[in-house]
Amino acid sequence: MATLKNTTINDTGFLGLPSGTTAQRPASPIVGTLRYNTTTNYIEAYFSQGWTNVAQGVADGSTAERAAVSAAAIKSATGTTTSGYYYIILGGTARQVYCDMSGSTAWMLAMRASGSAATTTFGWSSAYWTNSTGLNETSDPLTDVDIKNSYIWTNWTVNSIRLTGSQTASAYTANPTATFTGWSQTLQTIFSQGNNSYSGNIEWGRTNWINWANSACGTSTSFWDNQPNCNVDAVNAYGTYHGSRFGITFNNENDCGTNDSGVGFGQFRNGLSDLSCGAIKWNTDARYPCHGWFWVA
Repeated sequence: MATLKNTTINDTGFLGLPSGTTAQRPASPIVGTLRYNTTTNYIEAYFSQGWTNVAQGVADGSTAERAAVSAAAIKSATGTTTSGYYYIILGGTARQVYCDMSGSTAWMLAMRASGSAATTTFGWSSAYWTNSTGLNETSDPLTDVDIKNSYIWTNWTVNSIRLTGSQTASAYTANPTATFTGWSQTLQTIFSQGNNSYSGNIEWGRTNWINWANSACGTSTSFWDNQPNCNVDAVNAYGTYHGSRFGITFNNENDCGTNDSGVGFGQFRNGLSDLSCGAIKWNTDARYPCHGWFWVA
């Protein structure tokens, strides 16, 4: 029999792991650490996102005990194409997150904006963009509801962001889908930066943003003909008269400091109500709200 750092290996047929309660977990574990948790009565392993139980088989996210470290890990392990709420380890705790498993990439829902014209929950001035407060975190995202997952927003290091939108509450199907990569930050950090920040690949271009609005919000390309100038797509894209937390601003004049129209999430327009997701235009003044889903991977 040999003992290595409290791990017992017996040549007659067993491996004894270090054991202890949840409270006795090592303060600074290394990735790959294994131990027996006497509080949960499960073998657990430490990954980059926290502790997960491994004794019940595949970490498929179906229960808190089978929580996975990401939606991608669940898809890789199971091959599922079924979207829904799964248990993901966030901040060291198994929490429910809505995951889109329908495509080749698995996405986790960070925010869902209501398509109601009267809803301004995630408008430009909303504190939700920079605080750690959650909203309706386990509500059905295929109904007309505002959702913000506080743990994804404040704890998840984002690699990719995807925006989807629709004129109906039950289908996040806007074409083209907007996908942006190259972040390595939390969403809270991203939106706490100054105006017109170009962190990550946000520069998608006027044509793509307009096509997205046409599909998601019911606008038309010709609708924007009198707003051809100063196409600024950025995080916290800002002009004197219009801003978009994640999107693009336009102007009729060739003056990028006075942009007054745009497309995206979290908008304001002087003289009009804020807009959680959609399109806003000057001359004539118009708001085109749509249902919007903000995903991360």
